[in-house]
Amino acid sequence: GNIRVEGLTIDRQTGFTDRLVSSSTIRAGLAAQGYLLPAPTGIVDFSLRRVADTPVQSFIAGYGDFSGYSFAADLQARLLQGLVETTIGAGYERNNSGNGTRDLAWTLGGTLRVLPSDRVNLTVFGDYRRDIADQRWVGYFPAGSFEPPLPSNIRDDVGQPWVEQSGDNYNLGVIARYAPSIADIEVGIFRSVSDPDLQAGQFFTDVALDGTGDYRAFLGPGSNFASTSMEARAARSLIENNRQHTLTLNVR
Repeated sequence: GNIRVEGLTIDRQTGFTDRLVSSSTIRAGLAAQGYLLPAPTGIVDFSLRRVADTPVQSFIAGYGDFSGYSFAADLQARLLQGLVETTIGAGYERNNSGNGTRDLAWTLGGTLRVLPSDRVNLTVFGDYRRDIADQRWVGYFPAGSFEPPLPSNIRDDVGQPWVEQSGDNYNLGVIARYAPSIADIEVGIFRSVSDPDLQAGQFFTDVALDGTGDYRAFLGPGSNFASTSMEARAARSLIENNRQHTLTLNVR
């Protein structure tokens, strides 16, 4: 698998929200050398949000491309004298595209990590994204082998405002790690779902050189994309003088 979270493969059906992950590392080419089970097209390894030594509350407001904006609030804290770490956050965003369409969504995500000892830890995580109104861009199909004329202002959305999608997307997971003296053991179980309520699209066909064409739009029933995946790994390192050998057993 090309997508991993904390080093373990997830068959992801929808993207992670910023309320759940803090960063990602891309491993391709030379950067993938020595990395366990690389993929020919590279690996993207996501890191979950971590907890600082002291509680952190943050509120974030953003303003970006094409006057899009977002708001988010996050909380990080250690509980029970460091036995439990938790992060949680919620956000709302409006993403505007260069073609004049926009996507409205709210997000929720968090982690719960239990650390009974230096050798054992258990992490439970989840994130959720509700697409409230995801407008669909307009496609153009010319009547011949020529480039059809574009609107005078590329930022003008010439489609219908009701051609939009909505739906639910979420990722859930449990990661357990145990490091006895004989080996390092990791197990991850994940569930990923993309469940749009309806699907939509719009396009112009037979577009002539004068810009005229036939407009078509459709709304369709929703579909469900869901996956449950698991990876278990046991690794033992052997030291020989100034060399280290690692034996790994991996099951997906």
